[in-house]
Amino acid sequence: MNRFENYFIILIFILPFHTSFGINPSLSNIYIQTKQGYKVDNNVIFLKNDSILESTKISSDLRKNEFLFSYGILSSNSIFGVYSLLVSSFFGDIENSKEIGTFNVSYKYIPGKRWGFGLSAAYLSGSYDQTFNYIWPNVTTVTKHYKWSVFDIAADIDFRYINSEETSLYSGFSYGLQCRTENESGVEIVNKDYYKDFHLSIIGFRYGEKFGFFTELGLGFKGFFTFGVCAKW
Repeated sequence: MNRFENYFIILIFILPFHTSFGINPSLSNIYIQTKQGYKVDNNVIFLKNDSILESTKISSDLRKNEFLFSYGILSSNSIFGVYSLLVSSFFGDIENSKEIGTFNVSYKYIPGKRWGFGLSAAYLSGSYDQTFNYIWPNVTTVTKHYKWSVFDIAADIDFRYINSEETSLYSGFSYGLQCRTENESGVEIVNKDYYKDFHLSIIGFRYGEKFGFFTELGLGFKGFFTFGVCAKW
């Protein structure tokens, strides 16, 4: 009997109990339910003692809080910044253009197994020099240094196709507010503009039990390609 330990053994007699269990009396075999599916053995059903609570246990044991930090490239704000510089170049030569990329921070709460809810923040900044050629009242060349930054904060929702202790495969959507600032070096006036912004995470993959890494492909303020680290508790 050692090979049957951790199993409940239910003996089913052919008559008169077949009809009460919904089993055809003409069948000589009874199905055995295990984690892997069903097996057949003569007049005996073996049920693993933890299989009944398996789905409930998996859901309750999953960690419900996530913190994520990532770096993104080719964000919508970065692309918009390139476009702005192209427009500005009609008024003066652009030089020494720099950008640090998009840094993202997110918190997620996962009440069940599929849906996650949370908040995200993203920060992108850069600088450039612009040279202006004036012909009036005197022919003069002036170079000015500009700094700009973009800050986003948004509400998140995601759906997990796969969600286990170690692995998650998901898609998500973020929608929120953006603050864009720009100022000239040495000038106290800062130009601020506010816009609505979004991000669509087309597909994302996370790996790690308590600490791990993740990567995403998406469209929006976080970046077309993002990668980073995460913690779950």
